[in-house]
Amino acid sequence: MDGKQDFLYSLGVILGKNGKVGEVFWDSVAFKAGVAPGMTIVAVNGKAYTHGRLQDALKAAKADPKLPTELLIRGADTFSTIRLDYHDGLRYPHLERIEKAPDLLSSILQPRLPLPPVKK
Repeated sequence: MDGKQDFLYSLGVILGKNGKVGEVFWDSVAFKAGVAPGMTIVAVNGKAYTHGRLQDALKAAKADPKLPTELLIRGADTFSTIRLDYHDGLRYPHLERIEKAPDLLSSILQPRLPLPPVKK
C-alpha cells in the first residue's frame, strides 16, 4: 500500500502518508468541519497523528457518544483545532443480500466454462 488510509465512509476523507488530506467527500463530516484537500492532520486528540490513532479515536467515540474526536489541522501556515461530532465508528462499504430480490451476483460470480475448440 502507498500509505493511504480510506476514511471515506466514516469521516469522508482519504488520507495520505503523514495525515495529508487527499480527497474529501462533499457534505461529509470532514467537509462540514472545514477539512479540504491539501490540508494535513497533525494530531488526533492531542497526540501526533497516525492512521492507527485516528482509527482508535473513531472506535472510542462510537463506544462513548459523549467523546468528541479532536483534530489539529494544518492548512498552509495556519493551524486549527476542529471537533468532529461523529460517533458511527469505522465504516466501509459492503454488499448485503436483499431478501425477495433476484440473486444476480451469484450467477455473475460462477466460474466460466471452457470455450469449445475453434474449428479450422
